[in-house]
Amino acid sequence: MNRHRYSAGVSLLEVVIALAIVAITAGFIYQDTAFVTRQAADGRWRQVARALAQRKLVETECATLTAGITRGSFGGAFPEYTWTMTIEPAQVRRINISGVFAVRLLIEWKEVFKTDELQVETWLTEYHNG
Repeated sequence: MNRHRYSAGVSLLEVVIALAIVAITAGFIYQDTAFVTRQAADGRWRQVARALAQRKLVETECATLTAGITRGSFGGAFPEYTWTMTIEPAQVRRINISGVFAVRLLIEWKEVFKTDELQVETWLTEYHNG
């Protein structure tokens, strides 16, 4: 008499292989989700930095332009953000242009694990009322 055993279940090896496949897939999904989340957060930080740069440039346009380097922070609602502004006479082929200034504005911010920056360069003219 010949007895054959048929197993209706799965072997331990099959379970281990299935768990390994699930773990590898979950790892890839986690990495992709973390990357997308970081990119979204970076976008928000940069959006705020652009708005603060615009605000600082408007303040600068309304003030008397003086060559030099100034630094400050936005404080209040934006304590993570600082600015450095360099104003110097604009030059074309090493010739100063009267009443025109080259302005470089650097906005820096500290995130949880890194520091990032946004730099804006433009030319502004002195405003003369009269």
